[in-house]
Amino acid sequence: MSKRRALNHDGPSIGLEAALRLKVTPEHTTRSCPANEFAELVAIATLTAKNPLACVEALQGYDFSEPVYKWHALETLLEHGATIPTFTKEKVSA
Repeated sequence: MSKRRALNHDGPSIGLEAALRLKVTPEHTTRSCPANEFAELVAIATLTAKNPLACVEALQGYDFSEPVYKWHALETLLEHGATIPTFTKEKVSA
C-alpha cells in the first residue's frame, strides 16, 4: 500500500515530465488520471493555498482531459502555495 505524500513549492517550477509522472491517486499518475478525479484533487488542493479564492480563479477554464492543462494546474497550485497530495514514492523536486 502506498503512503500519501505532499508536494509543496519551495523552489523552481516542476517540469512537465516530472509533473505527469506524479502518482496522484493509488491507481493513476497525473497523465492517466481521469479529468473528473483530477478536478477533485485540484479542488481539495486549492483549500490549502495561501489565498484559496485567488487560486480557484487562476484555475478557471482548465481542461483536465489534456495533460498539459494538468501540468499547468499543478504549477498554478504550487505558485499559490497549495499542497498537492501525491502517492509518489520517488523524491519530488520542484
